[in-house]
Amino acid sequence: MENGFIAGIVQWILENPYETAAGLVFGLLVTIVSWILSIPQKILTFVIQKFLAKKRRLANEIKAFEGNVELVDKRKLSQCALPKRVQQFYEGAMLNWDIIAARADIERAKQEEVLQILLSDEQLLSMVLITGEPASSNSTFSCRISKELHLRHHS
Repeated sequence: MENGFIAGIVQWILENPYETAAGLVFGLLVTIVSWILSIPQKILTFVIQKFLAKKRRLANEIKAFEGNVELVDKRKLSQCALPKRVQQFYEGAMLNWDIIAARADIERAKQEEVLQILLSDEQLLSMVLITGEPASSNSTFSCRISKELHLRHHS
């Protein structure tokens, strides 16, 4: 009961960080969680504020490209394309996450090099632009890199 209640408060704060009441609840939450976990309130407050700042920054970056950016999540990567769909992709059908999940795309020589650059210092990069000639698999490469980054951060 106690953990569910605290999780509910945390979820509400994360979803409504700018609400006036959130400031009061935030202070109460920091006090409760710091007591339960034996973490000093200053440290816990700092960690939560850093997390919220990162979340706001990401939301603003996505909003700037609204309609042209999507987040990679477990749900998108869990449905693999069936053989018929893979064949359709090879014949020119649209790329979707099911093709990436099935690993039906062709791994590019630069993939590991690009991943290492992106993983080398996460503080330097928050957005990446992949460019190339039209129809040279820029979208496929971008999706593959996105999947690999997601898997490495969530495994």
